[in-house]
Amino acid sequence: MRNYVKEKKPSSKTQRKTYLTFKPGHPEYTTHCLKELDSPIIPVLMGYRVPRNDTDEDRLKHAVVMLVLFQPWTNDKSSPVKAAELGWEDAFNIFKPTMSLDHLRVCLNMQLPFQTRDAK
Repeated sequence: MRNYVKEKKPSSKTQRKTYLTFKPGHPEYTTHCLKELDSPIIPVLMGYRVPRNDTDEDRLKHAVVMLVLFQPWTNDKSSPVKAAELGWEDAFNIFKPTMSLDHLRVCLNMQLPFQTRDAK
């Protein structure tokens, strides 16, 4: 779920009080900010299916997708998706206990189509 949306920084200082600003080192610190949404947005993934978490062949892919979707990260070396010395599954297993209940529920719901198909 997404609770904030990136917008151009308002010109008036009064309006800026209702927005979250980026840290001074952020590339868009002077031009953009985050605005809280009235209702969260659930992104729809396009392109390929989310891998299963219950098969050996898809477990690694599942860990990668879950980390990319739910672990805060950036492209620079200061905040990577996972530590270089960790494998993807280990990194996900370390991250999973820190996930919010809402995010855990979303992860479980991503597996429902597979469980439904298997039950037929």
